[in-house]
Amino acid sequence: MINSFSVSNYRSILNLVTPLYQLNVIMGPNGSGKSNLYKSLRLLAETANGGVIGALAKEGGLDSAFWAGPKTISKGMKNGTVPIQITVNKGAVRLKLGFSGENFSYCVSLGLPPPPAIDPYNPAYEPTKFNLDPVIKRECICAGPSYRPSSCLVDRDRTVVKIRSGRKWEVLANHVDTYDSILNEIADPERAPEIFNIRETIKNWCFYDHFRTDKDSKIRIPKIGTRTPVLDQDRHELAAA
Repeated sequence: MINSFSVSNYRSILNLVTPLYQLNVIMGPNGSGKSNLYKSLRLLAETANGGVIGALAKEGGLDSAFWAGPKTISKGMKNGTVPIQITVNKGAVRLKLGFSGENFSYCVSLGLPPPPAIDPYNPAYEPTKFNLDPVIKRECICAGPSYRPSSCLVDRDRTVVKIRSGRKWEVLANHVDTYDSILNEIADPERAPEIFNIRETIKNWCFYDHFRTDKDSKIRIPKIGTRTPVLDQDRHELAAA
């Protein structure tokens, strides 16, 4: 059971924390952000599948996915009497996603990498072709519904991952890839059971947002049916389910 979900600086959503129940229905007029809320939840799920960077690239990159409005919303903007103005971000901006479950909570922060280093002896030098790819700046796993320093069990700061061992911190890894989540890099049920638990929780999420019904769709391809309690995301088990 997911108890709450949070998203910050994603498209039309500046900052949102919403409780969740066994059944949740999102309603609103066109353009109110329903699709963006759904997309942000699906984007969070990609962290456990190693596809969060690629998913953002398909959306046009991190700059296209950032909230482009002001950092504070005035009363006039809220009631619609004053239009929301587009602003230019001058400082570091982070796209943040997270959720809380029955035992643990998880949050991830994504941003742009630092500017590439310049070689004074070779002005044409370019260290990477992926300067605009987002990187994972921070990941945290906590006991309880929200982040507190005392409840944090796993803390990833850029390339360093620490895990709490009693009252002390133990370095679990020093060189984690910034383009991949700890849910993929470190999911050891013995060394890091909290990371493993969060990964398995997210992998159980299913999204049914597009059913192809053409002759080449997966639900029309013959397949041996086996017992299944839940319809899988690729719909192969539709008949059995």
